Amino acid sequence: MNESTATIAAFCGVGGIGLMLIAQIALLTIAFPKIRRIEELIAPSPEYSALRLRKVWGGGPYGRLMRSSYVWRFLLMRKIPFGHFKRLAADFGDPDIDIPVGLRLYATVPSGMMFLGGAIFFIAVAFMPGFEY
Repeated sequence: MNESTATIAAFCGVGGIGLMLIAQIALLTIAFPKIRRIEELIAPSPEYSALRLRKVWGGGPYGRLMRSSYVWRFLLMRKIPFGHFKRLAADFGDPDIDIPVGLRLYATVPSGMMFLGGAIFFIAVAFMPGFEY
């Protein structure tokens, strides 16, 4: 591996960390009130785990991150056509409820950017010199 490849991998790794950091800040500050609204929409009654997880994780930064990840997972799983994923989404909330597009974007875009930044970082680390499997 030459030096230019290692330099590109280092810049991509730093860019991935930066993307994750920006996405987390946006997720924890700007998008979280909308994510809280999604939790209220998808869990109208206490038998859904969205309300239980709200009590477990709380409203601190780590709790907000976990709750937003659960909502992101719910929004993805409810659209997958296989029955297993629909059942998993039904455990968290009502998969048949209509959520406005604006609310869905507040939940999916920052979370997706955060996970994309993590993937970019880990792929870049694989190309760094001295990293052996």
